[in-house]
Amino acid sequence: MRVGYVTGHDVRQWSKGPRNEVGHMANAYFMAEALRNYGCDIVNLAPPRAPVTMVGWASEVFYKRVRKQRYLRYVEPPFLDALANQVASSIHSQRVDVIFSNMARYVAHLDSPLPIVTWRDATFAGALEQHRDFRDVCKRSIALGHAMERAALQRCRLSIFRSEWAARSAVEFYGADPARVVVVPTGGNADPEWDEAQVQQWIRQRETAVCKLLFVGVHWQGKGGPLALDITRALNNAGVPTQLTIVGCTPRVAEPLPPYVIVEGFVDKSTQTGREKLASLGREAHFLLLPTTVDTYGNVFPESNAYGVPCLAPALAGITTIIHNGKNGYTFDAQAPAEEWVDCIALHMQKVDRYRELAMSSFKEFQTRLSWKVAGKRVKELLDEIVGKS
Repeated sequence: MRVGYVTGHDVRQWSKGPRNEVGHMANAYFMAEALRNYGCDIVNLAPPRAPVTMVGWASEVFYKRVRKQRYLRYVEPPFLDALANQVASSIHSQRVDVIFSNMARYVAHLDSPLPIVTWRDATFAGALEQHRDFRDVCKRSIALGHAMERAALQRCRLSIFRSEWAARSAVEFYGADPARVVVVPTGGNADPEWDEAQVQQWIRQRETAVCKLLFVGVHWQGKGGPLALDITRALNNAGVPTQLTIVGCTPRVAEPLPPYVIVEGFVDKSTQTGREKLASLGREAHFLLLPTTVDTYGNVFPESNAYGVPCLAPALAGITTIIHNGKNGYTFDAQAPAEEWVDCIALHMQKVDRYRELAMSSFKEFQTRLSWKVAGKRVKELLDEIVGKS
């Protein structure tokens, strides 16, 4: 099967992207690799070049400076038409069986006799609700964004989403045909090869005297850094010696950090040194602690489960598809006080066998439903069915 893959970046160069884009680009890369590993011939169609017009530029400046709002050029119909024309031209020079994309904008206005499939984190409505990049969007862009989403859902033979939350939005908000909407969770931006025995060894080697919490996020505030710090402080005050390791950012705090907080800053996983550092932190951590308020899914959760590390996060958006309470971590109400998180962590640290059972179960959840191997197999089956019918 030849899959015409349309995305906004050259995913083969994902590690060279901007720091705030690396996660999205890596995810697009692993999507392609997951399908390639099951026999798909991935035809990387040229990334469509975003058309720049004076009207679009002027509108963006006006809304930003005068209205103090965000204007989204990429939801404008002329913009979508231009992208669709570029994709159609690229497809014309290639022989492909199916058009595949990880973004709605590239297929929203695309007319093609070939089946179109997308695999995404969220609908436009979901992104408005949850994502930090969609705050203060102007009314015009919101209306056109919804129109773009409806058009994409109508054109897709199949819309694959990474979570039930996103799939529900497609059906309930946009009226998409439930028979053409499927949930397939994905792995993180890593592809580990270790086995159960290795993970079991790491779990047994973890300290019992000190609880090691791992926080991973580029945005300190949006990822819930202040609450993570409060939880760590409360655990230490309650007599549970706890260390918090922060990866991806430098905390913005008014006072000096206590000695039990370690700041690693940004770690580049595209380098051997970076990968080794993250692997070391993953092997040693007891929990991933990420009280995020901005995630639609969260690659770091399956990545942590791959090391047998349970995850603690709010019960919002697509996170509840990843974390199943008592199996690979716990989710908490968005308004839950730090004490609820503290009680959960303390209980598992005081009962070593209970913790180890949860940690091993976390790895098994990764093996059975949160790895790229599992996701790639499922999506390949769906593509086989679609191409066979077309």
